Amino acid sequence: MTTKLRAPFPYFGGKYRASALINKRLGAVDTYIEPFGGTLAVLLTRDPSRREIVNDLDGFICNFWRAAQAAPDEWARAAARPTNHSDLIAARKWLAKRRLGLNERIQADLDYYDARVAGIWAWVVSCQIGALSFPTAVHGGIPMTGHGDGRGISAQNSAHRGIPLTRSPGGRGINAQRITGMRDIPVNNGSKSKLMAQGCFDPQNPSAHILPIANALQSRLWQVIIHSRDWQKFCSPSLFGLTQSGANDATTGILLDPPYAPDNRAGGASYTYDSADVAADVRRWAIDVAAEYGDRVRIAFCSYEGDFGGMAEGWWAESWGKSGRRKKADRKREVVWFSPGCLTDVQAVGGRQEGLF
Repeated sequence: MTTKLRAPFPYFGGKYRASALINKRLGAVDTYIEPFGGTLAVLLTRDPSRREIVNDLDGFICNFWRAAQAAPDEWARAAARPTNHSDLIAARKWLAKRRLGLNERIQADLDYYDARVAGIWAWVVSCQIGALSFPTAVHGGIPMTGHGDGRGISAQNSAHRGIPLTRSPGGRGINAQRITGMRDIPVNNGSKSKLMAQGCFDPQNPSAHILPIANALQSRLWQVIIHSRDWQKFCSPSLFGLTQSGANDATTGILLDPPYAPDNRAGGASYTYDSADVAADVRRWAIDVAAEYGDRVRIAFCSYEGDFGGMAEGWWAESWGKSGRRKKADRKREVVWFSPGCLTDVQAVGGRQEGLF
């Protein structure tokens, strides 16, 4: 069973708490797809499939995952910096310049990534409140995180500046991983990392507190294909290995977690790339694909309960957002819709989403 990993940065709308349910219903599949990757919360908690393809329209997110896949030392070194408001302003300006053409470079070269951009981006989103946006004039009015200990990567970094570590037992981002399941990841000498367990800072190796996470992510992502494009261009049945021929009995699992309709979100939270219509369009696509390919495709579609009046016949919804830090108005409404090809409790018994290797 794969060690459960988590993205080392905070992200609105992540599905880590729903991952066990989603993986149980999708089960082991030949091809696994995430058109709206974000934190890759579900992929990082499941055993590898023979073929895994993920996508996100946000070039910074795609670039981070490619760097995590190819250059753990480099992005970890770039992310190892103290929580500082002046640095945050400068980093946002620096990222704004490098944002231009980023998606085009990623789309033109399957192997493209910039590890320094990845590390600094992860540090920025761990420091600030809300989605990362780039107004025409980048100014100094950037809200810092309300957590004195920082979030994500910054939760670790704050240790050497006299800022107390996270007050909550679980922490957040990388901090959460080193306190929970991630402290079992071995370091180079084969022993458990005391640095990770105690939140220490090594001035001779500033990125040491991030490297166990970075190396674990690389190990899990080494064979994943990572795209950055519009979901409609990405969601091609041929890309997923689906054909209309009944002779092909390979199974494909698809997690669809588009931005929910903005009018329905509590608190007005937003994404860097947002849309009022994408969820409805994704729903129609999911219903059509499930109807055309039957049991060969297993689809999980995330939404609020009651949105769109439900799905098609044979689909069923399960609630998952009953706990955690989400606003109560949101977490009581979140559901995942499963297509008719997904596994029921009876089918899933004993399987536990076994690996295919």
